[in-house]
Amino acid sequence: MNKVLAKAEGKHLAPAVLGFGHQLVTALLPRVPMTFQRPVVRREAFQRIGGYIEHCLLWDCDWALRAALVGKGALSEAPLYRQRVDGQGYSSHPTRESEQTLSNIEIRNRLAATLSAKNSTNKTLRKEFKHSAGKYWFQLAYLLQIQGNTWTAVRAWATSQRKHPNPAA
Repeated sequence: MNKVLAKAEGKHLAPAVLGFGHQLVTALLPRVPMTFQRPVVRREAFQRIGGYIEHCLLWDCDWALRAALVGKGALSEAPLYRQRVDGQGYSSHPTRESEQTLSNIEIRNRLAATLSAKNSTNKTLRKEFKHSAGKYWFQLAYLLQIQGNTWTAVRAWATSQRKHPNPAA
């Protein structure tokens, strides 16, 4: 969370409220912390961003990235909810790590495709989304190798190198 907040360059708008500009999008690309997955939003903003995508496993992360693309956001530093961690939910189970990685790839590819190549800011963001997808392809290759799917892992690694030649950076 500290890395995301530092990269997003939030400014205090009020006591315990951080405001964010366009830097939030790139700060959320490596991972979307739970805090950004629990939004409070005005109806007009929700309609502008769009609803949750039904088939998307990581629908809350997808929505947070789309919200950051649409405009400014803020984060309350006050504890407003309690997160259950005992036993974790079904979607956070370690056996679903490959599915989550594939969902992260799908989200980034879809959002990259929505960014117009005509706008230079969008062109840069599009490239960052593609690089982020490349990093998730690299992670998928690692997971597949651990599972013993060597040839599938090699194909995933090759895709990661096409999307982002140096995913460790």
